[in-house]
Amino acid sequence: MEDNDIAPINIPYFSFKVSLSDVLINEVKKHSLTSLISSKIILHDIDIAQDIQYITTRNDVERFILDNDLVKEEDIIDDRRKVGDNCISFYNEDQSLKIKVYNKFVQMLESCEVLTVLGSRIHNIFVDPLLSLQAAMQRTSKTGVTRIEIKIYGEEIRNLLWYLDIFDEVKDNLKGYSFYRFSFEDQWKRLVDSIYVYDKQVTMVYLEEDNFFAYCHWWNKLTGKIQGGSQKNVKKEHLELLISNYSFNGKKNTQIITNILIEQYKRVENNITLIPGPKGGLYPNVKCKLSPEESGLVDYKSHQLGWVDKLTRNNLPLSKIIKIFNGDELEKITDYRISHYKAGHTTLSANSLYKVLSKGELPFRGNNSIVLEVIDEDENIIKIQCGKILEELVINEEKKFFFRAKNFIRNSNGTRDIAVENI
Repeated sequence: MEDNDIAPINIPYFSFKVSLSDVLINEVKKHSLTSLISSKIILHDIDIAQDIQYITTRNDVERFILDNDLVKEEDIIDDRRKVGDNCISFYNEDQSLKIKVYNKFVQMLESCEVLTVLGSRIHNIFVDPLLSLQAAMQRTSKTGVTRIEIKIYGEEIRNLLWYLDIFDEVKDNLKGYSFYRFSFEDQWKRLVDSIYVYDKQVTMVYLEEDNFFAYCHWWNKLTGKIQGGSQKNVKKEHLELLISNYSFNGKKNTQIITNILIEQYKRVENNITLIPGPKGGLYPNVKCKLSPEESGLVDYKSHQLGWVDKLTRNNLPLSKIIKIFNGDELEKITDYRISHYKAGHTTLSANSLYKVLSKGELPFRGNNSIVLEVIDEDENIIKIQCGKILEELVINEEKKFFFRAKNFIRNSNGTRDIAVENI
């Protein structure tokens, strides 16, 4: 690694972090730290954090610490475009101490990890929160929660009371700046209001050659952080499942970009919208510890985040979706599972009118079969595997067209079929 204050110049080193997040500070014994230290391992810094009720903003804290001469302006870390308006960090005079104050709930909603652009930490709120965070959030759900963190630099291991005295001094110095009562539910609704106005659709990307899928639910225009997820090894036939499970209800459409093709989909049934799991996966396989509602993530303006304890690639989509067809050209199919297309004589109604929206070919019993997506007179989308007569009608068509289903018949080989005519 590069030279810095951890090791002497030109001396290679490895750094690692020991997390004691679920251990109360008065239970951390001095010998626990001492046991980590040897001639080849040195202490670089110790972090101490506490969650308190109510929330504040970066501007409020910055104005308070400058007006009260607690720090100089140059000691405030210029990272607003990295962390946003709900977090601030600053050093003491000799830079032996770094202090960080932030809205814990909003940071988990808005941002992924510091060095990551696309990702999600919402699972930390209700799927798998640490015990300490779970207790803090239940205690502060009606008021909001601010986390105060201090990072103390230095190799020397001090008495625990020494660290606690410094932390108490930091909290005493911060007394007097503005706090606000703002429940988790109200903070969630404020976020939804903002994305409801500006983000007209969920955006997804699928790179077929790389079998790579990614999506964005919302993004922070200040930090560039994207709330969403990605998955490798996604086959084309699994797209419908992912589009459905990670779309929102209501009027908001989902736009998916596949190579250079842009398509739009819409949910026609309301259900929960999934979030990425603890390891970023898009197929849940762990049990949820809390409900979204317990964490303030209520169903609001058709935004209903949720979780299922186990879901695989073979599960049915959480909600039925339809493709939004634009223009006159026949679209390409997007559902590549032949089992989802049913024979025309079992799905079409005699003397009914249909409009062909998309056409494609899928393997079936050793041959390729033409499949269609059509819309009926009640605007229902129907997926059809063509029989001989319908196949002859559509095989050379390149534009959307209407046809009428007539009477049911049997072909010369004994198979059932339905007669159709172009309109």
